Amino acid sequence: SEPVRTGFMHKHSFAIEGGDESMRYNVGLNYSAKDGVMKQSVRDILGGYVTLMYRKNNFSFNNSLNVDYTKTENPVIPFSSYAKANPYYRKRNDEGVAEKYLENRKVGARTVKAFNPIYDAEQGNEDKGTQFGIREQFQAEWSGLKDTRIRARFGLNKNNKDSHIFKSPELSEFNDKEETKRGSYKKNTENTFSYDGELTITYGALLGERHMINAVGGWKFNSSKTTRDAYVAIGFANDEIRNPAFSSMYEEDSKPTYGESESRGTSFYGNFGYSYDNRYQLDATIRMDGSSVFGVNRHFTTIWSTGISWNLHNEKFIKDAGWTNLFKLRASIGNPGNQNFDSYQSFTTYIYNTQLLNVLGTGVTIQKFGNPDLEWQKTLNLTVGT
Repeated sequence: SEPVRTGFMHKHSFAIEGGDESMRYNVGLNYSAKDGVMKQSVRDILGGYVTLMYRKNNFSFNNSLNVDYTKTENPVIPFSSYAKANPYYRKRNDEGVAEKYLENRKVGARTVKAFNPIYDAEQGNEDKGTQFGIREQFQAEWSGLKDTRIRARFGLNKNNKDSHIFKSPELSEFNDKEETKRGSYKKNTENTFSYDGELTITYGALLGERHMINAVGGWKFNSSKTTRDAYVAIGFANDEIRNPAFSSMYEEDSKPTYGESESRGTSFYGNFGYSYDNRYQLDATIRMDGSSVFGVNRHFTTIWSTGISWNLHNEKFIKDAGWTNLFKLRASIGNPGNQNFDSYQSFTTYIYNTQLLNVLGTGVTIQKFGNPDLEWQKTLNLTVGT
């Protein structure tokens, strides 16, 4: 029971809302704090939101803004270290101090050592992280034309993550290390920014009480960019100053890493549906999709599908038989596409090589060859059924 406790969580929220017939607003704050079952396990979340809603005549819009900040702290010494310690060891000496070794004695020619996880946990370790996020969503609609609606939507998302783990040079895992290589500081940062939007025009009408027509045309776009960097520094004189500036070197056989991933896409599409007397249906879809993950010669592709169906249960001879209330024949054909590729798979990419230095600067080597003709994966699907 040494590293655990009774978990406790509390939440608080505050909101104000109001407005009139045309405009409504909602503003709120919320806070939650959670002490985990493991000691030193803490999560604090602070958030806020603003929502605006407007509707008058044929026009309406909705805007939602959310902001949140999360702060976390975790124990550096895992529960498994405590579970592996034999229960008959003394956790502390007569003075109530946790010593470094639970057991340290010679057995013949070898030395038996059992490290004390409580001692390790009481050192100046640190595992902390923060996360900050902003989410914005806007949507507007206009229905000024008969049987027609125009919708527009735009959203963006920004998220920053930052974490670090500091391990004291006094930890048992560094016991066999050189003094200049004891202790470590691991840093991770990830930043993401994305946005997407859509514009659609929808038409729907019933003509002559038998002809139902539905049509949708639209444009979509999206963009996403993520950057990551990390490093591990080692060699600290003590755990009083937990700053990488006081380290002696980077971790052996490693160096700082950096990664970036960016992709963009856009789509133009149209959907058409027709139904006659709720008996015969025809549906057709066509899309022209473009994505930056494909080769410069194959950015766009066209995807289509069409289908027909016959509601036999609405035919008089089926109704008169009275043996079923749902019987449909259907058939469809189409060529769905797939763009599940790495962001830079179509590009020839390079990595810096610090071993190739010259008067012009740092050399590079090819990491992978690109394919400018990389195109969409497409299949032809035919379905017939009842």
